[in-house]
Amino acid sequence: MLLGTAWGQTVTSNNTVKETYKPALYYENFLITELDNLKELYDVLSQKQIEKLSCINLINVKVKNLVGMDLFPNMQTISFNNCEVESFEGIAFVNRDGGVFMKNSIIKGIGTYLENVNLDGLSFSNCIVDNVADIFFPREIFAVSFNNFPGYLEMLRKLPASVDQITLNCNNISDLKTIQFLKKQCPNLRYIYVADNVFSDENLMEAQEFWKPTYITKYEL
Repeated sequence: MLLGTAWGQTVTSNNTVKETYKPALYYENFLITELDNLKELYDVLSQKQIEKLSCINLINVKVKNLVGMDLFPNMQTISFNNCEVESFEGIAFVNRDGGVFMKNSIIKGIGTYLENVNLDGLSFSNCIVDNVADIFFPREIFAVSFNNFPGYLEMLRKLPASVDQITLNCNNISDLKTIQFLKKQCPNLRYIYVADNVFSDENLMEAQEFWKPTYITKYEL
């Protein structure tokens, strides 16, 4: 029975790993549907594979928590697509700033778990996120995306000054003045992407003038 396929590895039920070409685990619905924590992955990998692993991509998986993530020393990114994540307990990037990418997923229990994590990027795309008011960002994070995200304004008000890139696609934004507070809040901001919103070209031109030298565009990243 196959437990998981990988971009670079195949994890099988007899705890063996077939190495191929890229170190990234990839779980799909017909292979695995539930994951208690990341230690379950750790337990089926050799030490060599653990050290090489840089990315975990979970698709159609119900995840209880991320405990055990700190066992992967070279982890760079973790992504969730069509997943349900009950808790971000255990999230950690050990030796480098990492990225967390979520798409078409139900996300619960983020809370303060991100606050002390080394994060380079964070992305929510078409996600249902519980208790947005309880989410706290780390003091340094550089790129964030809130695409088709009803609570995007509340999230923006929490961002630290370190942010230099924001993506706000598909949020039904009709007036870009609603995000002008970011100019003071995020003085290092260089790029704002606002594709597939409903503001006018005139409104965009006014915003572009206001935001200079920050680059604001309705074209997708």
